[in-house]
Amino acid sequence: MPTAPSTNPSPSSPAAGPPSQDTPPEQRRDQATPSPRFHTTACAAFWNPNFGRNFTVCGRILDKYHQLGGPGGFLGPPTSDELTNADGIGKRTSFQGDATIYWHPDTDAHPVGGAIGSKWAQFGYDPGPLGYPITDEITNPDGIGKRQAFQHDSSIYWHPNTGAHQIGGQIGARWGELEWEASYLGYPTTDELSTPNGAARFNHFENGSVYWAQPTGGHDLTREMMAIWGAYGFETGLMGLPAGNNIPDSDISVLARGQQAAPRLRIPGEPQEQVFQNAIGRFGTDGEAYVRGR
Repeated sequence: MPTAPSTNPSPSSPAAGPPSQDTPPEQRRDQATPSPRFHTTACAAFWNPNFGRNFTVCGRILDKYHQLGGPGGFLGPPTSDELTNADGIGKRTSFQGDATIYWHPDTDAHPVGGAIGSKWAQFGYDPGPLGYPITDEITNPDGIGKRQAFQHDSSIYWHPNTGAHQIGGQIGARWGELEWEASYLGYPTTDELSTPNGAARFNHFENGSVYWAQPTGGHDLTREMMAIWGAYGFETGLMGLPAGNNIPDSDISVLARGQQAAPRLRIPGEPQEQVFQNAIGRFGTDGEAYVRGR
């Protein structure tokens, strides 16, 4: 059934600046399924007692409606006739169960609703940067979280602890390399956003972040490494942007000489290292953070 309403609203749109680069379709977690590239004229009328009238459901939207149980399923009876979308091509029909089925010849028919639908609405529905849905809502392997993939290399993930957030492009690809929500990062806690200086894009997660920039690519950071980086001013500071992924349990000795403790920073955490554009950060077993210029 559709996701429950989110109690953690997020920004209403992505920050200014180009999004992280798209990944090839074959490398994405969820693929669009082949479907008839036409919308048939077959229609059926369904009574809605709350409105005291019939509404007409047609074509591939009707097929999807039957597949999901029709008026006896979680969608309930329709609350609109079939409508034509702003592009003049796609179609939609809304239903009483807080969901709408959208159809487009490139994506087929898929319901969108709940918190995921609300987040999609914040991005401007089908004319927005996400485009049309290419999957139904999917339950994640943890049995709790939900996700739905969209046309332009983006997905919206929902979990009761984090709300619904958009992720895609190279940031989503790096998260996928770490096994998505099953990774140490957990679920996203923000949409994809821009750094204040426009130099990079990022998503924050339950236990870290992924930053992407054109010259450096997409790289994950733990909370501890974010604290080290933040102590030096993030992307505008002397360390620059992350240029490599986090290395846990690192015994690399590149910091053996010339180490410099991060200012006023002593936090618990696991040993780890990370390469930045202009420096290397390390978190030791003694709870001290160290930074060395490259």
